[in-house]
Amino acid sequence: MPHRGRCSVSLRVMMTPETPTDDGEVVTTAVMSIVSQLVNPAGDGRGRAEQVEHQVEAAIRVGILSPGDKLPPEPVFADQLGVATLTLRQSLASLRARGFILTRRGRGGGSYVNVQAALTDKDVDRRLMEMSTGEIRDMTDHAAAISICASRLAAERTDAEDITRLRNLAAGLTQAKASSECRLADSRFQIGLAVAAQSPRLTAAMAQVQAELSPLSWGLPYCDSQSIFDEFNQRLIDAIERAEQAAAGHIAEQTFLRRAEILLSRYISLVAMEGEVV
Repeated sequence: MPHRGRCSVSLRVMMTPETPTDDGEVVTTAVMSIVSQLVNPAGDGRGRAEQVEHQVEAAIRVGILSPGDKLPPEPVFADQLGVATLTLRQSLASLRARGFILTRRGRGGGSYVNVQAALTDKDVDRRLMEMSTGEIRDMTDHAAAISICASRLAAERTDAEDITRLRNLAAGLTQAKASSECRLADSRFQIGLAVAAQSPRLTAAMAQVQAELSPLSWGLPYCDSQSIFDEFNQRLIDAIERAEQAAAGHIAEQTFLRRAEILLSRYISLVAMEGEVV
């Protein structure tokens, strides 16, 4: 297949060390453009500082920003997010207090992404219970549509370098030992599919849907299916490598049918435990 140009988003942000480093690279403008497009789907009337805090936290949770990444200087960062510097400082102060970023002074100083705070199973269940069955179905349908499109385009446009990166990302889920590791590896792989499709807009859409879906995923029921999702990923990469667009799309669809089944089953179980009627 002819090469159609590289997506401007680097997979470096999904493959960095798990601990902060003293010489972390400043995240690229392309990466920050993805962060700026992350929104709070609840539309709950939060102030601008809280919205920015949500954007940065979501980017960290899904692996767009990784431990050790150095954030741009505050004036540049604020401009990239379309907010005043004072608003950004309020957001960074809250993120710092919650352990998502750390600030160093002196030579090489600045704000760095810290080790991400892990969600507990109770956090996952609580977030899931804030939704309805209709919202869960709608969200997984949306995620499936994006993943199917990304998978088909990746099969058309990808090259050997992309295949290697996808296999490295898939290995993250294979080797994951805890729910938090599974959650991060899973979202990175899905975003990696969109990067392999070489579409910045599709990558932004995938990042957004992962920011919504990831906090609901990889609670107790998901972990029982880790090997199943690992197999889905391997089959999907094989189909992409063979440039089988229809097969790649079908596998992506089956993956999200399984995700929807797990989430809905868990939701119904939680409602039943509370003695409520769905």
